[in-house]
Amino acid sequence: MKNILASLSNEQAALILKQLWDKGGDIRKSIFTEAQKILCSVDVDEIAQDILFTLDLIDVHELWGRSGPSHDGYASPEEMAYEMVEEELSPYLNQIDTYHKLEMYNEEKLYCMGVLGGLYLYQKEAKSEFRNWAVDIPVELFRSVLEHWRKRTPSRQQKSEMDDFLWATCPDWARRHCKSRK
Repeated sequence: MKNILASLSNEQAALILKQLWDKGGDIRKSIFTEAQKILCSVDVDEIAQDILFTLDLIDVHELWGRSGPSHDGYASPEEMAYEMVEEELSPYLNQIDTYHKLEMYNEEKLYCMGVLGGLYLYQKEAKSEFRNWAVDIPVELFRSVLEHWRKRTPSRQQKSEMDDFLWATCPDWARRHCKSRK
């Protein structure tokens, strides 16, 4: 019986959590408190390292298998590489959106910092053969993610904190994508 929780699938665990939530009362408050603790603990460096690891695991053989002629036309390796990187990044980008929808703007900023830092790390440190097919992709996605975040972030303070972070951790790209250092 001790390992019963470890034996549950993700779907079963989610079902139990929903059933407990539906019961309401103190258990709902406890679930809310624990969820808030988890969502509030954003580790920028951990996210960046996770993105570096995730992107560096993309298999170049899968790229070759997915590119070329198909029934839909032709997909170049470069186009397919972009699509594959986007696929791997989508859970991270969805998490940024989740924070925004929850109005957890500080956590959104921190998570976005982790994503941007991870893209920069990938550009600088990736060792995989796939990386050779994704030469400009990290900086393009960096620019896109940063612009999207900036457009929906009204806080000058948050934008300034983002710029400071980028100047400190991504100086090569900060020159192109941030305000000049004061």
